[in-house]
Amino acid sequence: MNQQQKNYFIKRVDEIKGEKLSTMLISFPEIEWKQERKDAFHNKIVSLVTRDRLIELIEIQLDGYYYSHQTDPKCNWGTISVFDILEGREEWTEMMNNKVQKFEQDKNALRMAIIEGANKAKDIIMFGSESEALEVLAEFENTNY
Repeated sequence: MNQQQKNYFIKRVDEIKGEKLSTMLISFPEIEWKQERKDAFHNKIVSLVTRDRLIELIEIQLDGYYYSHQTDPKCNWGTISVFDILEGREEWTEMMNNKVQKFEQDKNALRMAIIEGANKAKDIIMFGSESEALEVLAEFENTNY
């Protein structure tokens, strides 16, 4: 094979690699955090605090430890965040951190497999025959990662 043919094959491998990497990104959609939180609540991974803890949180608000932006002081009952009235948040957060870590590891492993496949194809193209180049190009293009 002459250099022009090799350059064409290399360019084609790069195009296929780009297509595969783009497809890979689509196959790994972002985590739907809103739905994850709803599922955690409905599946009782996180739950409401006890009545005693809720009373304690309300009393803290009524004592004025938290400032509310209400302009009329007699209407200022305070605000309690959903975060404050849920138990199990730490466990759920750890579960989600593990999920994100695995998600990123899987995505990176797939990305690296595509890059390694492209590099292998380029090596064969540079040092092999034309028939080997055609074969490795077709193999790379048809491999589902």
